[in-house]
Amino acid sequence: MRGAAIWLVALLAGCGGDVDSDGTGGGAGAGGSAGGGGTATGGQGGAAGIDGGWEECSTPEIAVCGPGCPDKRPGCSICLSAEDEADFGICGESITLPFMFTTPHDGEVLVTTAKTIVLEQSGMLRGLPFAFGVFLAQQGQAGRVAYADRGVFTSEPIPAPASCPSLGVGQVCGGYCGGCPIGLVCTGRSPLHPYGICVPDNDPRTCRYPAEKGHTCKSTEACFIFTVEAERQPLADRMGFCMPKELCESYRTLPGGAECR
Repeated sequence: MRGAAIWLVALLAGCGGDVDSDGTGGGAGAGGSAGGGGTATGGQGGAAGIDGGWEECSTPEIAVCGPGCPDKRPGCSICLSAEDEADFGICGESITLPFMFTTPHDGEVLVTTAKTIVLEQSGMLRGLPFAFGVFLAQQGQAGRVAYADRGVFTSEPIPAPASCPSLGVGQVCGGYCGGCPIGLVCTGRSPLHPYGICVPDNDPRTCRYPAEKGHTCKSTEACFIFTVEAERQPLADRMGFCMPKELCESYRTLPGGAECR
């Protein structure tokens, strides 16, 4: 667990500094191609779906498993994230282990192993490739998917604005804005929130509103919560990020909206 001061120092030092090792823009979605540097869109072209270059059980980026798409085949030695035989999962070779984290990296979406996202099971949400979310939506399983800001998944590509706002405190990321300082990861981009924010990578601390024991922030921190559609706001309220109050207020000014609670 990283302290608030260390986080803030990393952000300030990262302006124009090192880029997070997992890339700055994420992979492309269905029908697209993986991008590098600060220009990848993390899902651009995702709406193209199967007609945009998918095969029956794979995309240019991932291989899936489940109904009609068995595992134990070349390129799919193990099937991950499928709750039962009626659900689709993702082949182990398509992701980098470990994959069980609730903070999706830039260009990823949140996916549940259940039939649909349930608040009581928010800890079962995993960050997985955007293309997998598109595939699930096309199979009638969009309820298992949320954008990185916890918003309703529509398969709409993640935008990549051609300019990048400058904040007094903190660093925006994703697309043209590039990556995060070492130790932080870019997350949160969606059609509602075109700019990502930098948060600690694999930090288990999340905050919830209303506050719950074990999910509250320090007195010097605030709980940053993305503003999303009404039907998904309870999920966003349950999966906030603890961060220094000044940093939270700075990130709150970005397009799409957020709260510091």
